[in-house]
Amino acid sequence: MIETLIGIAGLVVLVIGVVGSVVPGLPGLALTILGVLTLGAHTGEWIGATVFLLLAGLGICVDWFAPLLFVKWGIASKDAGLGATIGLILGFVCGLALTCASTGVGLPLSVVMFFLFPFTGAFLTERHKGKTKTEAAKSGLVLCLGLVMTTGVKMVVATSALMWGVLVLALTT
Repeated sequence: MIETLIGIAGLVVLVIGVVGSVVPGLPGLALTILGVLTLGAHTGEWIGATVFLLLAGLGICVDWFAPLLFVKWGIASKDAGLGATIGLILGFVCGLALTCASTGVGLPLSVVMFFLFPFTGAFLTERHKGKTKTEAAKSGLVLCLGLVMTTGVKMVVATSALMWGVLVLALTT
């Protein structure tokens, strides 16, 4: 009975990890690592667990260092990164509210907001710092593309780890 609960708990943590790879402020890949460790210890399947632990670690590095590289290369300022982060949180909250309030158009518009608000936040921050419209747009676009890239990496790693967890539990129980 307790072994079944441990397996279910590992899968629940992996599901929350998938959600956290999109939701700002929720540590998706850290939860993925926790779920993989739980299922690896529970099932004894350490080869697959090691692969996903390495992939999650790589995903965390990409998530942390991609924005820093954009700042270092002079494409965007630190303040633009902060503006994009604030825009991301606002876009997520507004998109979630729109999705809950609407039936047909809510979800597509919330996806647009998820990417438009960070661009707008970076753009307005750079304009406030005195950059031209072209420079500010470039900064916003690069930060928005970085958001798409890091979110995509996190989603692929977290979803793959979840599929691995389901498969391992199905084969070992």
